Amino acid sequence: VVIKSSNIDYCNHTNNIEYIRFLTNVFSVDELIRNDIKSFEIDYINQSRESDNLNIYQDKLDNTKFIIKNGDLTVIKCKIQKEKRRTKNE
Repeated sequence: VVIKSSNIDYCNHTNNIEYIRFLTNVFSVDELIRNDIKSFEIDYINQSRESDNLNIYQDKLDNTKFIIKNGDLTVIKCKIQKEKRRTKNE
């Protein structure tokens, strides 16, 4: 993801809500519906700015964990909390 002017907040870094948009864009609409996302737990580690090129990585062992990096610099760490699916008996 290349950071554009519309992603920037009044302090000239990427607006925090934009990271959630970047993460949800990893999924198709069908995947978002099936995944029952409840919330995002995000650790903001470093800032990003206009023209930065961010890469999104998903943990191979735990597909609810993501890292967004700017080169070698970690910008955020995220864990997606999912709703528990109800069984027919509940």
